[in-house]
Amino acid sequence: NWNTASNWSPAVVPTASDITIIPGAPTNQPVVNAASAIENMTIASTGKLNVSSGNPLTVTTLTLTADIDGNATAVKLDANITATTVRLLKTIDKNKWYFMSFPYNVVVANITKANGDPKPTLNGDAGNLFIKYYDGATRGTNGIGSNWKHFVGAELIANKGYVFSLSDTELDPVTLSFPLSTGGTLNAETDKTITVAENTGALANNRGWNLIGQPFLSKYIASKAAGEFDIYVYDGVADNYTPWTKATAPTINPFSAYFIQASNTLAGTGISFAAATGGRTLAPSVAANELKEEVQLNFKSATGSDYALLRMDNAFTTSYEIGSDFEKWIGTGTSKPQIYTSLNGINYAFNGLPMSSVDNLPVGIYTKTAGTTTISANGSKASSLSQLLLTDKSTSPATVTDLLVSNYTFIAAAGTNNSRFAITAHRVPTANVNVAGAGDIKLSIANSQLLLTDLTVNSTIRVFDALGRMVASKIATSNALEISLKAKGIYTVQLQKGTSIITQKVIF
Repeated sequence: NWNTASNWSPAVVPTASDITIIPGAPTNQPVVNAASAIENMTIASTGKLNVSSGNPLTVTTLTLTADIDGNATAVKLDANITATTVRLLKTIDKNKWYFMSFPYNVVVANITKANGDPKPTLNGDAGNLFIKYYDGATRGTNGIGSNWKHFVGAELIANKGYVFSLSDTELDPVTLSFPLSTGGTLNAETDKTITVAENTGALANNRGWNLIGQPFLSKYIASKAAGEFDIYVYDGVADNYTPWTKATAPTINPFSAYFIQASNTLAGTGISFAAATGGRTLAPSVAANELKEEVQLNFKSATGSDYALLRMDNAFTTSYEIGSDFEKWIGTGTSKPQIYTSLNGINYAFNGLPMSSVDNLPVGIYTKTAGTTTISANGSKASSLSQLLLTDKSTSPATVTDLLVSNYTFIAAAGTNNSRFAITAHRVPTANVNVAGAGDIKLSIANSQLLLTDLTVNSTIRVFDALGRMVASKIATSNALEISLKAKGIYTVQLQKGTSIITQKVIF
């Protein structure tokens, strides 16, 4: 067992017959930096291997592993590995679907149980192993429906996505062995392009759906791929699809499959994965910045949480636009709650709209069981907003909550409700505005504290930095309020009482 990278050194060429790389302190990332020959190498599901440039590795049997929770071996290849056999061991059970993709072809007839039990029988009600693929062309023509098809081919194709599950005849989780058809060599990784289809159809929200993987054995930062697209990932624990925004630069694990929606442009060029410019990683990625005004609507219940995004910019339209919008894939049997915006008959996970169109925009929710739930918002990437008003139409009179100031907690009935809530966005005034009757802001600064006095109770105070980012939002409960300022600079203080607004600038 190698627990540190120091076991590999240019002066020592390992020749051990059986080696297992396991996580350990202080590092679980051994680096192959010498030409090496090993008979059997197994890398644990949370283990990492970095094969450095110019130092090839020869292995008789290389075993990569992935556990039941989706953790998988990460191998970063900058030199060749020559292996007689390369296989992936993946543990699955009968209660979940597993979304998988392979960077090399897999011959279906050669899939076995790792413990030597009889080979699994493929597909159909009489089989104990189910493999399905997603028919994006049917989705483009017929819309949402029976688009999952049983796979009946002889070989799983590299970089395409498939889902796997076991029949109820399997009593315990099973570890399957997937032999990877590498041609005897895992080549040093170079730039890759995956072909995707537009899958034309009458409605934009049904076009372009592709279930794919990423072409490397290492983890990959999704935003490094061409187009910086949003992706859908299946959450096996919550039994539901989770959209990942391109702004978060999600890290895609090796051997995982996910959905993208390809535009005509992306279908023409394919998706490019760059090997040498920071995309490959053996560690989690860092979030990227989103350029558009963006608000995240959060929905939480006792059984989980969900979110939807509002992207606001005058370049967007109210039509469904691939690359700006993302349809919500709603599951109505899952315990995971769901939230989405609705427009023109489409439910959105991500909705790109002009700011003026976010006016009484319907917000839909789903909960499997009745109970206490909360809607909140993260407006840190929408500095131009002064208010984000959630209207609950089920009360009399309707209840209006500014989600930039407070959350809204309520009792949700079981099932889907697309008519109870609506959202309205208001911009911050673009210039200093003094409205009669609002009163003057009296303020002073001492010890990094902004002190406001002579306030009207229940007035709203917001503070913005020089870049327009809101750094504080509070409601006055008395005639005085203190707000901490964390950095020197120029700030804009906004006071709102009803429809009256005044702003003043202050230098700290």
